[in-house]
Amino acid sequence: MTAKKYDAVSAALEQQYGSSVELDIGWRLMEQASLAVGEVCRDYLADLRYDTRGSFLEELDVLNLEVRFRNILTASVQYAVLTRCGLDPSDYLEDEDLAGITEFSTPAVLHHLGSAILRTRGNLTL
Repeated sequence: MTAKKYDAVSAALEQQYGSSVELDIGWRLMEQASLAVGEVCRDYLADLRYDTRGSFLEELDVLNLEVRFRNILTASVQYAVLTRCGLDPSDYLEDEDLAGITEFSTPAVLHHLGSAILRTRGNLTL
C-alpha cells in the first residue's frame, strides 16, 4: 500500500467500522485488528482449553489462558495486517507484544492460534 492510498483506506475503514480518533493509518489498522480479534477469540478459546496439555499454557486458569490467547492473537493479526499493508510493524508493536508466542509450544495449541489468526484476518475488510 502506498502513502497515496492511505486516505482511501482510512475512508473505507471508517465506512466499514465507524470513526476513529486515530489519524495515523497504522494505528487505525491496529485498532481494527484488535476489534476483529474480539469477534473470534471466544470461538477458539473453548477448544484451545482442551488442547493445552503438554504446552506451556497447561497450568493456566481459564482467565489467564484467555488473556494470553487474546494478547498474542491480537499482536499476530496486527503484525500480519501491518506487514501486508507495507508498514513496518516495529513502528507500532514492541518485541514483548509477540513474546508470548513461545507459550504456544505444541502443534495442537499452535493450530488453534493459526486458525484464529487466519479467520480474524479474513474478517477484516481492507
